[in-house]
Amino acid sequence: MSILSSDPRGRGATHLADAWSGTPPDTFWAKWFGGILFPLILTAYGVSRCVAQQAVLPGRGILYLNGRAAVAMGVAVICAGCFLHFHYFWGNLRRLCVFSDLGKMLSLLGFIGAFGFVLWSVIMG
Repeated sequence: MSILSSDPRGRGATHLADAWSGTPPDTFWAKWFGGILFPLILTAYGVSRCVAQQAVLPGRGILYLNGRAAVAMGVAVICAGCFLHFHYFWGNLRRLCVFSDLGKMLSLLGFIGAFGFVLWSVIMG
């Protein structure tokens, strides 16, 4: 059993991390829906949050963000869309798959930084 998972079969956080670090499924839906359509929707939403400077952070309740926190939330959503694009689209193309891991790593770092700023803004008021 993994220390990251309470599941006795060893699935959980480690299984999820392995799925995102490996190669994506080579299907039409994974490549075009998971790699193009859904990331475009996320990116459009993130850009709209950056322009409007208003965002919503769901959780136990709904938290409304304004200003820099909303822009950071938009950037985090854009980074999530980029991560999906690099994983599902670039990971399925022979010429670009060598750059897929670098793109995923940079997208993840951007997401962590932007979402960290959102959390810091919420905590610090």
